[in-house]
Amino acid sequence: MDKRKRAALPVLCAASLALLATSCGEDRTWQYEELIAEDLWIKAEMDNIYLWKDDMPADDDLDFFQPAATFFQNLLSRSCQDGKGDPYSYLEDQTEETRVVDRESTYGFDFLLFQPTQTPRQIVARVTLVQKGSPAEKAGLKRGNWISQVNGEALTNSNYEESLYNGAGIDLTLARADTAQGTALWTDTATIHMEASQRIENNPFYADTVYHIGNRRIAYLMYNAFSTGPDDAAADNTYNNQMRAIFGRFKTAGTTDFILDLRYNPGGYLSCSQVLASLLAPAEAFGQPYCHLAFNDLNTARDTTYTLRKDLAGGNNLGLNRLYVITTGQTASASEAVINGLKPYMEVILVGTGTEGKNVASMPVSSPEHPGIILHPIVAQLSNAKEESDYHNGIAPDHEYDESEEATFAEPLQPIGSTGEFLLRHTLDLITGNTTSEPETAPRHRLPLKLAGNSMDRHRQQAIHNP
Repeated sequence: MDKRKRAALPVLCAASLALLATSCGEDRTWQYEELIAEDLWIKAEMDNIYLWKDDMPADDDLDFFQPAATFFQNLLSRSCQDGKGDPYSYLEDQTEETRVVDRESTYGFDFLLFQPTQTPRQIVARVTLVQKGSPAEKAGLKRGNWISQVNGEALTNSNYEESLYNGAGIDLTLARADTAQGTALWTDTATIHMEASQRIENNPFYADTVYHIGNRRIAYLMYNAFSTGPDDAAADNTYNNQMRAIFGRFKTAGTTDFILDLRYNPGGYLSCSQVLASLLAPAEAFGQPYCHLAFNDLNTARDTTYTLRKDLAGGNNLGLNRLYVITTGQTASASEAVINGLKPYMEVILVGTGTEGKNVASMPVSSPEHPGIILHPIVAQLSNAKEESDYHNGIAPDHEYDESEEATFAEPLQPIGSTGEFLLRHTLDLITGNTTSEPETAPRHRLPLKLAGNSMDRHRQQAIHNP
């Protein structure tokens, strides 16, 4: 290493450095440099590209002997976003020593966790989504099922993660919510066996259809991730082409209204969101800015503007002036970019609950000198054509309906895409002018439950900029 570079090394752990440098009378400074090389590289990259670089601790306050993941976390801003801090930047360690669990392996279902007030130590899970082709679907698990036990043990706050996420095959005890007075809240009804978790193709197009209601043709799309293809490679166009084909069917059907269901969409590639926005925006918006990325003051040359493009729509733009979007707290990042980016050009009506609030983008950073370590720092602020970006606390719905509250009722959750499904039903009512939904045929029973968690929080992604 060049002597000038050695001189620039942080003055850390002086006693350790002195010991290394003087042991047996030989200069062993290189050993010190090797010990901190990974953290030095991380700090140099973050000094350059991190959006909130000026909020990082001073070198004198850092320990360059920490493991890479710990060191990276200690660099992140605690004061950005009006004190919200940076919960989004992360370090991915793919080295063999640390890669214990395959993150892409899954049983293929998501759920809400509830704590019954009568038995506060126990929790129950209510299934919200079952992925197609997954072990969960093959086992017969359905949206709305209640899970009370795994492998014969009641779910608790301390065991549910180990039990319900990827691993070996499991037995799930399904239960019925019992609302009768003076009896147990849960009655076990069946046990199903689920095979071991596995990698499955998580196709983001979960449901698409056109509802013919009166003289309206209402297109509906549940889109669950801004991914490029089965392996999510940056250059893949598999899913973008599938998106264009779906919109082609919508256009042929004579779509008059559009419902975009992003309730479980945590984000992904901004390039995919650009395709979706180009299919949805009014045709007169082609060529106009969709989403602008502003980097820090050292990287203004990287500033990027995505535009609404006719060629990306492939002739399947619907030419509508109004868009209905179903949202929850899991609607995030690139999903929010679509909402924010289309607002200058069309009426965007949100139905559900407030979104996550990710108005920033990340970019992967790696080096051949540090194989297996990939940094995913926040590098840019997102804004729309009107320079609007202030949604770090989420985008509020225009019509608020809470799916997690709906799930506290004993009655079944309707399948995704069913016109009776809670959030879709209310959205259809808004479009058709049906101010009062069909009256309930029987009284509904709310259960004494407290929301305790949501498996969708594990799927959080950034708005990914692929330069």
